[in-house]
Amino acid sequence: MKKLLVLVTMIIIVLLAGCMADIEPAIEDSSIYDYLKYSASSMSYINTPESDILYLINDTYSDFVILNRTIMNSNLSSEEQLAYKQLFSIMDDLSTNTTFRYRELDTYSSSDFNTLSNSSQITLTLGDIVTFNALKTLLPDIKSTLENDSSAISKIYYIEYKLDRELTDEEVLSLDLLQEKYLELYYYDFQPFDFKQKTLEDLLFEFESKTSFDPTDNQIIQLEIAYNILTELIN
Repeated sequence: MKKLLVLVTMIIIVLLAGCMADIEPAIEDSSIYDYLKYSASSMSYINTPESDILYLINDTYSDFVILNRTIMNSNLSSEEQLAYKQLFSIMDDLSTNTTFRYRELDTYSSSDFNTLSNSSQITLTLGDIVTFNALKTLLPDIKSTLENDSSAISKIYYIEYKLDRELTDEEVLSLDLLQEKYLELYYYDFQPFDFKQKTLEDLLFEFESKTSFDPTDNQIIQLEIAYNILTELIN
């Protein structure tokens, strides 16, 4: 009886394992008309899934500037922007090559920051230290504001802030088309397309070989418009 029970249990486990293997990863639908939220833990706008054309296009410095312009209602001066650009470049380097983490930013002292920088062969200036301390002073206000405010910004506004210009209706419709068709492409093998390294021709080939999407001449023009916007965001 025990042997039969063990056998039945093993069969059930094997069947369950097979069912789990057949389950496809969950996909979050994405739209160019969605909203983005800022995270103080990463110092960036992060809620973009792999199926989103804006996936990994964010960067800490420009996101911080956008946060100040929108949610914090504070425009940084040219001097402040240059100082923060330098600071975030250093912190991005440290977050990649050392134990530095943005989510622990408020726990680091100036001495800690200097020690981590030295370990990564980075020599800080007095200005870097001053800007680092200024950012730490701002953190409580940032976190408080994010808690008491929706802290969301539309993707359209986010793109416009990064490009420092307004998008035309044609550009918005082009981005909408690319996002719609890119979602179908992502459904094929759940692999994000590398917009940083691949060309528009690569993307069109992916559409042709993996989906039933055969763009018209007008749609190709729209895809090119949207693709150029993404490459402008990346660069």
